[in-house]
Amino acid sequence: MKIIIRNYAKVLLLLVTMLGAVSCQDEESIAEQLLGRTWVGDLGFSDNGYALESGLTFKSNGFGLDEQYYYNNLVEGFFEMQFRWMLNGYNLRLDYGDDRYGRPLILEIREVHIDNRVLYGVLYENNKYRGDVELVMD
Repeated sequence: MKIIIRNYAKVLLLLVTMLGAVSCQDEESIAEQLLGRTWVGDLGFSDNGYALESGLTFKSNGFGLDEQYYYNNLVEGFFEMQFRWMLNGYNLRLDYGDDRYGRPLILEIREVHIDNRVLYGVLYENNKYRGDVELVMD
């Protein structure tokens, strides 16, 4: 009986170890796909009521650049915002620092997964739910 329990425990430990390794590979895979590329989509930014489209570029030093344009006009209305990024499991945190009113601006894209050059997730702004988000690799 002790042998059966010991063998069962070994198999269970092996399965847990394998699942942990797979999860780490997935997180690493997401980070690798983010780096050096630009991801374009709507993160809820606007200027005087006009929606802005964001193009997020992630650098390996933990910083990134958000290039924002008015929809349907890639020439006029160009804004740049730097952010600090961190991937924790399947949660992507974008820290823009303080906004123009001195309030911290932190976006989180939770439950991140990338499929076929599209990043999917759930967007939160300062811990407030904003909805589903899709960013397309440019």
